[in-house]
Amino acid sequence: MLFPERLRQLRMQSGMKQREVARAVGVDIPMYSRYEHGERRPKRDQVVRLARLFHSDPDELVALWLAFNALNEIGNDPLAELAMEYLKAEVSGNGDEVATVSVAPEILPAETAAQPVPHETEPQPEQAPVTKVVNGLVTELGDTPFPKFIQGDLLEILGQIEDDSIDCVLTSVPLDRTVRSNADVMREVKRVLKTGGSVMLSKAGHELNENMCRRLLEAACPDQGILLDLCCGTGMACKTAFDMKLRSIGISADPESLQKAHKLVQQTPLSLF
Repeated sequence: MLFPERLRQLRMQSGMKQREVARAVGVDIPMYSRYEHGERRPKRDQVVRLARLFHSDPDELVALWLAFNALNEIGNDPLAELAMEYLKAEVSGNGDEVATVSVAPEILPAETAAQPVPHETEPQPEQAPVTKVVNGLVTELGDTPFPKFIQGDLLEILGQIEDDSIDCVLTSVPLDRTVRSNADVMREVKRVLKTGGSVMLSKAGHELNENMCRRLLEAACPDQGILLDLCCGTGMACKTAFDMKLRSIGISADPESLQKAHKLVQQTPLSLF
């Protein structure tokens, strides 16, 4: 088990949310999420703080962090195998023996031997495999068409939705996110969206009316499909999905918006007026 997997395991065992851990080590949620996915590496003092936060052995977590760093530095370099031999020998105390190991020179064809050797590019860090989300929010949704409204951070909630589980995303573009955060959101949307699923975004600040929502859902969402509304707003998308017997999940950081959305769903279908 490498550092990212162990970090995620410790957090899950502690019952803490990514938001809580990120705040404890002084980073934002997207950055902490990258730690768990092996896309970024925390500093050593942050690793120690994480171990203490999870009531784990700091030496164990720091050792895993060091090993992960070493693997990332070596990457896919042509001499990676030899480098690993040096590391193994150094750890076992046989460094002098490894010093005698040599690599046979590569014999080039005559016409290419005189050509200058191109500069080697820096090896790219290996990304740790992303753990698939199972038994998440879609499982909790069950078969009921009544929407599941969730208040909280958009990225953190998206991280609780199963892979390849959403048929369509219909929403207004969030106004309170940076370009970097929007990229993170769309990366998560790609993960949860089924193959052939649809993403439909309205202009920022423009709420979708019932007629428009119905037309879009009829075109993009299959029978008994699942809708995801990233920025719930008035809840019109989830309300329309409910009237059409579709399941849906609505997300918002604003509790008042979710209360309004919940009341809207309980009203008589707008298309009956």
